[in-house]
Amino acid sequence: VQKITRLGVAALLVVTAMLGVFLSRGTAGAATSTIGTTTIGSSLGKPGANYKFGDEYALSQAATLTDLQFYTKGGSATQSFLAVVYAVDASGNPSNLIAQSQPITIAKYQSARWVTLSLPATNVQPGTYFIGLLSGGTKNSAYLYYNTVTGSGADISNADTYPTPTTTWGSVTRDDKVWSFFVDYTPSAPAPAAPTVTTLPSISGTPQQDATLTADAGVWTGSPYSYAYQWQSCSSTCADISGATAQTYVATS
Repeated sequence: VQKITRLGVAALLVVTAMLGVFLSRGTAGAATSTIGTTTIGSSLGKPGANYKFGDEYALSQAATLTDLQFYTKGGSATQSFLAVVYAVDASGNPSNLIAQSQPITIAKYQSARWVTLSLPATNVQPGTYFIGLLSGGTKNSAYLYYNTVTGSGADISNADTYPTPTTTWGSVTRDDKVWSFFVDYTPSAPAPAAPTVTTLPSISGTPQQDATLTADAGVWTGSPYSYAYQWQSCSSTCADISGATAQTYVATS
């Protein structure tokens, strides 16, 4: 007769019940949040050609970046831009490129509006990030909006070649502009809490030949959606019984 112990199967039920929670529980959709400046600046500037420029902002939680928006209107000629996001190093300067968008062209005399540049879904951790634009080869055409914050040194810029921003930032030039740029992001869902057992798993029935044994998964908080079963034969060690994965098992010799 196979020796089937309560301990071996009950321990396995604990493990599989916990796994069931992490594998079966869905993640609810999270609302979109923003970092950056969502107000429209009172001043207008015409960016030069082949420059990246923008400001730095702190992100307080892990997130997925989705797009960058900027407020602009068209001038006497078209001008193209693409969005760039750089990590910020310990010294407070942009460092490595982590995301960029496809280019967009602002039409001649386009009315003032928010323009959206989609970013590839980019997972980031809490920290500080530079968000900005890289301007195309036509200079001083589109108008971009900003506020001046005297002494802030908020705006960071340098020369770069459109449409291929450098993977590392390069030299840093600062002035006091705060551009009307912001990034939308979706906060990352927190990891689900491990389930807690309130009634331990158990096995009923007599472990003898031809007897039917029944596993009880116990009671758990955290509402796992499903359980898995695996019966074992145990003596000094335990081994899985092939095919014995139902809630009940008939012991055989």
